[in-house]
Amino acid sequence: MFEALKGRDFSNVPLGTFRPTRVDEAKAQIARFLGARMRTKRELFEKLTRDKGYEEEDAIEALRAMEAAGAVSDAAYSEAFARHKWRTANWAAMRIRRSLREKGVSDRDIDVGLSTVFGEGGSIRVDAYVEDEEEDEWDEEVDLTRVRSAQLLRAARVQFNRNTRGDAQARVRRLMSWLERRGHSGPVVMDIVKVLKSELDQGYDDEDDAFRAY
Repeated sequence: MFEALKGRDFSNVPLGTFRPTRVDEAKAQIARFLGARMRTKRELFEKLTRDKGYEEEDAIEALRAMEAAGAVSDAAYSEAFARHKWRTANWAAMRIRRSLREKGVSDRDIDVGLSTVFGEGGSIRVDAYVEDEEEDEWDEEVDLTRVRSAQLLRAARVQFNRNTRGDAQARVRRLMSWLERRGHSGPVVMDIVKVLKSELDQGYDDEDDAFRAY
């Protein structure tokens, strides 16, 4: 193959012909950014233009190319972010959505990520029977909703039992605050309080009085 190039005159080939363009360099920089951790398109755009000095047009073209290649995906970022926040902090879908919007992710991409982690609608419905069925027996359509609801109830139970400071009413208020900080709605919080109340042994009069107010 290289024999065919012998004797060729390359003196008229412009010196910059084989040099990477700024778009090529931006794509390489994006790959380096993503090698450290996942980022949204807006985060990558800001790092390219603000931190690395790329022109906006070059940054946009590079991001489009990387997105077409599958290297950049806000939907995949949304799923990973939602999964992490649920696993480590039991964040509600509502709070995850708010945080992703602040990162510049579109609602369409957020919906894709949340539906993968929480199921369609991203709702949590807690009741006294949510843990009764085996997870592998749940219908596919309600599987994620039931799984996440059961997980949240278990996490709330652990949180309540771990928090032993103060009287029972103070413990209930702290549990409610813990759930609310994670973005869970009032109905979900109250459902959890009701379930935990129903689980208390009759001998725990102080806890029973504390829950009665709710």
